Amino acid sequence: MNKSLFLLICVIQSACLFSQDVLNMALWEKDSAYNAGVFSYSVRDLESGELMAEYQSGKYVVPASTLKLVTSYAALKLLGPGFRFQTMVGTDGIFSPDSAELTGNIIIEGEGDPTLQSRFFYEEDTLIATEWVKKLKQKGLKTIKGKIVIDMKKFPVTIPDNWIWSDLSNAYGAFISPLNYRDNQMRYVFKTASSGEKAEVLGTLPEFLFRNMDIKNYVISKGTEDDAYVTGSPFEYRKKIFGKLPPHQAQFYLKGSLPEPWLALFHDMKNQLKAQGIFLADTLPVFQFHDDKSEFVIRHTLLTHFSPTLDKMIRVLLTYSHNLYTEALLIAMGKGNLHQGIERVKKLLSEKGLDYDHLHMSDGSGLSRNNLVTTDFFTQLLYRIYQDKKIYGIINNSLPVSGKNGTLLKVGKGTPLEGNLRAKTGYINKVRSFAGYMKTKSGKNIAFSLIVNNYDASFSAAQKKLTDFMLEIYDKF
Repeated sequence: MNKSLFLLICVIQSACLFSQDVLNMALWEKDSAYNAGVFSYSVRDLESGELMAEYQSGKYVVPASTLKLVTSYAALKLLGPGFRFQTMVGTDGIFSPDSAELTGNIIIEGEGDPTLQSRFFYEEDTLIATEWVKKLKQKGLKTIKGKIVIDMKKFPVTIPDNWIWSDLSNAYGAFISPLNYRDNQMRYVFKTASSGEKAEVLGTLPEFLFRNMDIKNYVISKGTEDDAYVTGSPFEYRKKIFGKLPPHQAQFYLKGSLPEPWLALFHDMKNQLKAQGIFLADTLPVFQFHDDKSEFVIRHTLLTHFSPTLDKMIRVLLTYSHNLYTEALLIAMGKGNLHQGIERVKKLLSEKGLDYDHLHMSDGSGLSRNNLVTTDFFTQLLYRIYQDKKIYGIINNSLPVSGKNGTLLKVGKGTPLEGNLRAKTGYINKVRSFAGYMKTKSGKNIAFSLIVNNYDASFSAAQKKLTDFMLEIYDKF
């Protein structure tokens, strides 16, 4: 045999052994719950950038929420860690300090801040409306001879392409608008009964929503976890709620998407004006949307509200897998347009030498099943992030820690992974994924990505299978 040909065959054989047999893929290939689906993984050395092991790492898979790593990296590069959203509170009229009267309307102009009254930055009893009204009162304002106008003309209310209709009334499927409020979420208050009996809807939070809602309740008291879901148009107050909730709960809170976040802000503003002694002449709200004629325009700014900085938003986004934050940032990158945001992300990836042809984005959060990526792309991205020490510091400190917090709280607890693995998790129906960083048993720092699609097992079984695989990566590298 030709010596060169022999050496080539040896290299190919050793590469195959290295890439596939380092980890026991037979456990996947022989498991009937997974072998009809797709499993892909990639492991990369963080010091050299070299691929250490892989299996089907060039095959397209649905990433679920691990896609948030792409959006987070792009936002930090394009917007900068110190970026802040701003919300303007102004008037189209004239304020007279002598009479303490505002002749005109209070106008609140949003530009997409996802953190307004967000539970991650505000306590339940600490209203942003209280702060705003207090500032208006400090200017001497006592009477508003006008109304409250919520201006949302910056961009259209947005639902990303290919989001599933049944997701849209649930908290994780909340739409994005120029005026987001309370994470664009509400809560249904349930009282559950004995196992097998029907649960009762007691009310909602915010409370004023309950009188406007038509709720068809099919929830049964059963099981140990929240296994209920809401259906209906995201913009309407007619909802159907199905599923199971744990028995014998005097109050159980089920999260759903908020049909009109701007209405919730109006109610808080109106109530705070009254509570702090400022008279509002016209208590009917006005909402201006993207395609509406601009009847009310801020002519004098009364105050400007700034969001927390982007690095703080990224921490919430990655630790708790916050879809609204992610899509709001993608729209901000696109200057009000989600699709332009995606194009800017792809351009950035190309400039950084990443193969964006192996990334198909329909949204920023990973909720769409039309998103496609490869695990090889993910470990390349994680390596690029690692090389940029400023960005790496923010992202690494924002990722959930195995067995400690966020979406990894229950993953790897009591194993060598606990406190040693930082990763973004992903989960939608029949998709489970992990992508992040780990220090292995030998002390090697690695980037890894694991994704399984179309498996025939429960969520907990798939999570255990992938956790065991991550432990194998820890042991063998």
